Amino acid sequence: MADGTGSAHGRRWGLRAVSIVVLAVFAVVAGVLFVATSRLAGDQERRLLNERAAEVGELLSSAVGTGFQSSLTSLATAAQQSPTGFAQAAKSQLASGAVAGIALVVRRGPDWVVQASVGKGLAAGLTLTGSRRSVVEAAGARIHTDLVVVSPGVSRLAVALKSPVSAAGAVVYEEYVVDPSRPTRIAQSQPFHELNVALYVGSRPETARPLLGTTRDVPLRDRTSSRQVTVGDGLWLVIASARHPLAGSLASNLPKMLSVAALLIGLAMTVLVESVSRRRDYALTLVAEPTAALPESMHELEHMQQALVANEQMAALGEMAATVGHETAQPAQRVDQLALPDSQQGLGRVG
Repeated sequence: MADGTGSAHGRRWGLRAVSIVVLAVFAVVAGVLFVATSRLAGDQERRLLNERAAEVGELLSSAVGTGFQSSLTSLATAAQQSPTGFAQAAKSQLASGAVAGIALVVRRGPDWVVQASVGKGLAAGLTLTGSRRSVVEAAGARIHTDLVVVSPGVSRLAVALKSPVSAAGAVVYEEYVVDPSRPTRIAQSQPFHELNVALYVGSRPETARPLLGTTRDVPLRDRTSSRQVTVGDGLWLVIASARHPLAGSLASNLPKMLSVAALLIGLAMTVLVESVSRRRDYALTLVAEPTAALPESMHELEHMQQALVANEQMAALGEMAATVGHETAQPAQRVDQLALPDSQQGLGRVG
């Protein structure tokens, strides 16, 4: 009795095996949907990020490279005309604030000496050494760029061009302000505002050679896309990451939405299966109770039938006995009746 009560209590509060199977199946379906759609969403995000990074690289290659080339070519042309024209053209470029200094460098024997300059750090008569000298010596008809250290902890982007229109052995040299610690802000209305971008001079993301970044979190982590772009005669490296999902919030949340929907459907199906199972068990219980008592009732009915038959047999036997007794008593009376007149007749004769 106790086992039956415990079993009924377990069936009341526990889940049936079929309900557990249904819930497990839908949980597996939810997991598969989440993994599959996450992979698809990730592939789409990666493809869009690669496309956007390629667009940034093309823009830099065309705009920056062409801008440097045009700027230095115009300075070389002005330097060929007169030192005054060179100074005026250089001052107009200093007004932007990005240029730290501009110089016309000429070769004097084994040295490279500043002939004319505008800005700071490149005074006339200065002999270039170290990385500055290397940039000037590598200059050719196409611009050459590199990072130079002008003082401890301070770097500049050096750009040099040896143009055919410039004086023989002369190189136009510019230095641009570089401060990777101060991110370049991109407004919502500007192109590529949805990206974090880090730009390096060279083909590798060396921590000592960053040029600029649009975020303080450099180097960029998580999902990134990189592109090598040609600037003059060298390579720059662009690394980009997305600030928010490029495919939209719906596409990024779709894996979670589908998995939650599958789980909700699974819960609903589990409740339905459990409800149907409980009703089935209840109906079977209602049928089982009379069915369990049926053998006992049949046994009692059979016993009563046997008792009834026995009673009927006894009644029949009693009736038969009474009939036999009655029939047996009647011949004796007839004999007495027949014998009586003879007696009476004998008594008459005696008198």
